Amino acid sequence: MAIFSLATFAQTEPNRLVVLEKNNLHKAFIVDRVDSIFFANVEGRVAADVTYKDYKSGASGDTLWVAVQKTPECVGYKITCIPNRCQAE
Repeated sequence: MAIFSLATFAQTEPNRLVVLEKNNLHKAFIVDRVDSIFFANVEGRVAADVTYKDYKSGASGDTLWVAVQKTPECVGYKITCIPNRCQAE
């Protein structure tokens, strides 16, 4: 005969840092791996100005050409392409 013991433990000490972004996405960090948290303010205009250059649609897909000019305060940027799921009638 076997004797089983079943216990439920509630988490009483949080071990995750969760950041909720304005776009409602969550980023979680393991607290034991976080060294410090701080808020910074960058002076000047932080931007990546995008200029449309050209667009081609072909059998293998669409191609979009853009030029990006970062301000000196901008250290990086991300370009996201969102497909248009609407069908033209």
